[in-house]
Amino acid sequence: MTPDNANPHSAPCGLYCGACTMYLAGRRNDRALLEQIAQVLTERLGQSVTADDLACDGCMAGGDLAVMCKDCDIRSCAISKEIVDCADCEKFACQVLLDFTNDGLPHHAEAISNAQSRKSKGTSKWARQEEGRWSCPSCAEPTSWYDNTCASCGTRLTRTFSLP
Repeated sequence: MTPDNANPHSAPCGLYCGACTMYLAGRRNDRALLEQIAQVLTERLGQSVTADDLACDGCMAGGDLAVMCKDCDIRSCAISKEIVDCADCEKFACQVLLDFTNDGLPHHAEAISNAQSRKSKGTSKWARQEEGRWSCPSCAEPTSWYDNTCASCGTRLTRTFSLP
């Protein structure tokens, strides 16, 4: 792995962890939002999920991982193949990644194109671009894929996904 590939917010699948609602809620110490997310995930996954289960430092950061990230087949595959970007795999885009991008979550739908973009631009440039994309245009604070307003300054955001 080259130093350019060492970005803790760049998941192998192509997601930018810096815009993850759980990641940002944890950074903001927003316990109420984490509890709300845990309740939704408990229903969706059919297993008990607590706010503590959502502690996450980013897919490849080497620290805490949210419960669904710990058990991610894509992450496990990338680690076993010693790659940091699925686009570097000879089987790209495999059925596991295709299923992930078609699971109904809007931010997952762009994973393949993100992985390709990351490969062509390099991880550092791609991560800087994503950081800018998912920052408030008024105050530059990080925003999530689903934030309608900036949690810091209240600015209305337009580059967000709608929850399914």
